[in-house]
Amino acid sequence: MRIGSPLQRIIWWSGWVVICGLFMTPLFRWRLRGWEKVPRTGNFFLLSNHTSAFDPVWVSWPIARRCSYMASAALFRIPVLGPIISTWGAFPKAKFVKDPEAMRTLTTLYERDEIIVMFPEGERTWDGRTRAVLPGIGRLVTRLGAKVVCGRILTGHMFQPRWAHWMRWVPIRCEHRVLDLDGSESPEEVNRLITEAITIDVDSIEAPPFSFGWRMAEGLPDYLWACPSCFELRSLEVAREDRNAVVCQACSARWTVDVACKLHGSTETTVARAHDALTRHFGERPRDALEGLCAQGEGNIAVIPRGSKAAPDVQATGTVRLTEKALTVGDWVLPLNQVQAVSVEIRNELWLYRGDTRYRLVPGTDSTLLWAHFLEKWRVVNEPTRPSVHS
Repeated sequence: MRIGSPLQRIIWWSGWVVICGLFMTPLFRWRLRGWEKVPRTGNFFLLSNHTSAFDPVWVSWPIARRCSYMASAALFRIPVLGPIISTWGAFPKAKFVKDPEAMRTLTTLYERDEIIVMFPEGERTWDGRTRAVLPGIGRLVTRLGAKVVCGRILTGHMFQPRWAHWMRWVPIRCEHRVLDLDGSESPEEVNRLITEAITIDVDSIEAPPFSFGWRMAEGLPDYLWACPSCFELRSLEVAREDRNAVVCQACSARWTVDVACKLHGSTETTVARAHDALTRHFGERPRDALEGLCAQGEGNIAVIPRGSKAAPDVQATGTVRLTEKALTVGDWVLPLNQVQAVSVEIRNELWLYRGDTRYRLVPGTDSTLLWAHFLEKWRVVNEPTRPSVHS
C-alpha cells in the first residue's frame, strides 16, 4: 500500500483514534510536554531517542498528525508485524550499511510534505542510555534543508527494557522540542543539536508514582552474560523463588531488579553500570576470555535473503567457535576482516554484514549478546580503521 494514498490515510487515522485514543491512552498514561509547539502544517523530521518497540507510537501520537516511519528492515520479515507496519506507514532501511532505496523513499516522502519519524541512534538502547547520533543524520538534514522536531522519551526504557521478557506498567513521559535551524549549520553542528535534544540522563530519572512490574529479572542474564562481581561467563540465572532477582551460580552474588532498572543486593548498582563492568573487564583482555569461548549447544549460520518473505538459507550447522581471526560454524569459516558490521536485531537475532550479504548466527544456546560483544571486539581488532558498531 502506497504511503499517503487515500486508503492508507484512512487506516492511519482510524488506528490513531481507536487504538491510540481509546486503548493506549489509559495503558501508557502519557505525561506530555512541548507537544503544543509542534508545527500544525508542513513537513519535518521527527527524531527521537529509541528506548522501546513502542517509541513510534509514543513520539508521534501526541502531535496528532499522520506520519511515515523509517524502520529496520528486519521488522518487515516478521509475518504478521511486517504487513501491519507497512500499512501504518513504515518503510524499511537496512541497518549499518548504505541503502539507496530507503534514501530515495525518504526523499520522495519528504518532498510530498510527509512527516518522517526516525530514530537517529540507529537502534534501540539496551539500558536507556542515549547512543551516538549517526553521522549521516546531520548530512541528510542539511542536504534537504529539513525542519527538525525532536522527541525525548524519558521513561520508555523502564516500560519495556530491550532485554526484558515482560513489560512493566510505567507512565510514559515524553517531551517535544522544535530545533531552531536556519540552514547555515554544518552537519556536525546539526548532529550536536539533535544529540542534545534527545539525550536523557538515566541515573537521574526516577520511576513515576504508580509504577510496578513483575518477573522483572527474566531476560537479564542475556544482557549480563557474565557476573558483574566475579565475571564468570554464563553464570547468572534468574532466581527460582523470586523472578525479580538474579543469582550467580559461581560466587552466589545476588541482585533484585526494580522497575527503574536498578540492582539491589550484593552491590547497589544499575543494569547499565553492571554491563559497563563486564565490557571494561573483558574489553581489555579479549584473548583471556576467548581461550574457552565455544558456544554451548549446536549452532548454525544462515544467509538472510533480501526478500521480506524468503526463509533464511542455512549455510552450516555445528559447533560455533570464535578466534581472533575468524568465526567458524562446523567446517564453515568467516574471516573477521570481511565483516562490516555486527547487529542484534528484533527477537535478539544476531546478524553479521559481509558486503551485500547478511548472515544470521545462532550461537547454540548462548546469549546472542555475549557473542555480539566478542565478535565486535575482534572485528575492530582486525579492521582498526573502521568505526565500531555496537549491538
